[in-house]
Amino acid sequence: MKRFIKITSLLAISISMLACSSKTQKLDTKTFSYAAAVSFGEHLAYMQSMGDFEIDADAVAEAIKDALSGNLKMDPIDAQATVDEFLSITYPAYMVHTAKQFVDNAAKQKGAVKTESGLVYKIIKEGDNNKPNNTNAVTTTYICKKRSGETFLEITEPETVLLDRHVAGVNEGLQYIGKGGKIQLWIPPQLAFGANGNEELGIFENEAVYMEIELLDVQ
Repeated sequence: MKRFIKITSLLAISISMLACSSKTQKLDTKTFSYAAAVSFGEHLAYMQSMGDFEIDADAVAEAIKDALSGNLKMDPIDAQATVDEFLSITYPAYMVHTAKQFVDNAAKQKGAVKTESGLVYKIIKEGDNNKPNNTNAVTTTYICKKRSGETFLEITEPETVLLDRHVAGVNEGLQYIGKGGKIQLWIPPQLAFGANGNEELGIFENEAVYMEIELLDVQ
């Protein structure tokens, strides 16, 4: 009986506390709503960072409002199919197209040459007759830029590596100049980082790149 009274008393206290709490505490739905969308937003931001496109924040907000109101303009199954098609077909095709445009436009410059491999180069300084081949180590400084003009890698201190350790476009391009030479390269994806890109350098899949290289030594 005493146990029953004790439990009843505790229950009464709990109910009383809950009643007081309900009168004084409001649900912070704004913070909850923001927090609930954080991981989704981070996922979209990651997709944007890994691709050469920008997520439309207004369209995202519209879709969330439509979903909450039960008035979606697109069936969820169709929506997933649209996302899959964009990421696996539309976007890769877009990158291939823009890379081709980038290289083709470079080839129109005065003094530029487009080779059979698809590489476009322009010799700034020819250098001497000591031109490298795949058996040589080369010492270079260089700057690498994306199609947008953003620098993603710059080597200002002389770097010495075997020529065949460079991507195919650099390998080919350096063989057109000699020691002391300098060259500009517009490198299509297949001669740069290919269909996979280079996440560490921030290079998207099927992205063409620009490089300016100075050949300091041939060994």
